[in-house]
Amino acid sequence: FAPPGGESVGELRIRVTGFLDDLAGSGLTSAVLVTHAGVMKVCAAELLGLAPEKWFSLQFEFGSVSLIDGAQGVEALIRHNKLK
Repeated sequence: FAPPGGESVGELRIRVTGFLDDLAGSGLTSAVLVTHAGVMKVCAAELLGLAPEKWFSLQFEFGSVSLIDGAQGVEALIRHNKLK
């Protein structure tokens, strides 16, 4: 579903995945992203290999800070965010 003038979840995922690919190719070893929860869910899914049934239920609260650390994986993300 895409709201009028908006994008579908699939389109969002394509857009964010492209950004992550560009970021990975930039040579940076860490980054700070300021974004909305939908983008954070896609980032978590892509960077941590989460299945859709896991990342759809992630909660990123307004104004919160979350750490996605590849060395700590899913456990680190779940510690910072509650699953429904």
